[in-house]
Amino acid sequence: MRLQEGTNPIVVQSEGQRRKVCAQQRAKIMHDDVLELIPGEYFMKYVNMSDERKSSTSVESHDLKKGKRHSEEDSVAAKRNRQVMEDEALARTLQVS
Repeated sequence: MRLQEGTNPIVVQSEGQRRKVCAQQRAKIMHDDVLELIPGEYFMKYVNMSDERKSSTSVESHDLKKGKRHSEEDSVAAKRNRQVMEDEALARTLQVS
């Protein structure tokens, strides 16, 4: 069982079902479950790396670095888009004033 500690809810997709988990609620998270962070539409897949799964899971370090780089690029793009939206909102506010 994992406790949802943040203020924003998450959605746990497990065994074909989606369950919304709000702050201070608990949900069981299993191998291959998908966690959706809302708002923002960010998805993460939970992978249990216990000893029995390590032998069957082959992950190259360069794949991890590539995934991290893509994740960082996505994060930068999201920040840039958010900044553009905030700047446009400020410009509209200043025009009205």
